[in-house]
Amino acid sequence: MRYFAQYYNDKLRPEAGVEECLQWVRARFIGSSWLDVGAGPTTFFWATAVPMNLRSVIIADISDEPLKITRDVVLARAWPQAYREAVALLARDSTHLDKLAHVPLESRVFDAFNNWPTLGKVDSISALGLLGIASDDAQLETFAASAHRSLNPGGVLLGAAWEFSEAYARRLGGRRQRLANIGPVLARWFHSVAMKHVPLKDDEDYVGIVLFSARMLGATAF
Repeated sequence: MRYFAQYYNDKLRPEAGVEECLQWVRARFIGSSWLDVGAGPTTFFWATAVPMNLRSVIIADISDEPLKITRDVVLARAWPQAYREAVALLARDSTHLDKLAHVPLESRVFDAFNNWPTLGKVDSISALGLLGIASDDAQLETFAASAHRSLNPGGVLLGAAWEFSEAYARRLGGRRQRLANIGPVLARWFHSVAMKHVPLKDDEDYVGIVLFSARMLGATAF
């Protein structure tokens, strides 16, 4: 928990695009079943923006370590300051996260850029921070195809990808992002693709955030 306290317990940083991301999730999240892929340890930060009618949550990552952090935080109801500030920012009831902590929570370990295991279908899939680290278009295609298989009719895929600064990309060994290709790839698999770019200032590592959402065709059951 020391790692979590050091890196994820800070105050909200409005200049970091957090409010835009939270509002994006809030406006586009639908239904009562949620899969958060590439979740890291922050699913319940984004849960501040989801509705109270959740019936199931699946958190997924390539490693169980960040998922264990989430499980421990939920079990202890030990919400970091940034989470509590996000609840207030969105004008949620102060018990919002405590109530969501009672929703059945499942964790799965897999690489979201390879074919996903069988998970059952959900209403909303989030990928917050994941697609910015895709190394090529093939990974984007595999991700989109797997998400398509995992959504109910009328379901939504939503997310955000952080745009690296040139200096940060160099520190990562010259990594080239595929952000411009997210929209075209999603359009091959989904309906009603929406994109938005949020510029960031005074951040050494990131210069912007690419927000995206895409819907499945079909009548919704929610």
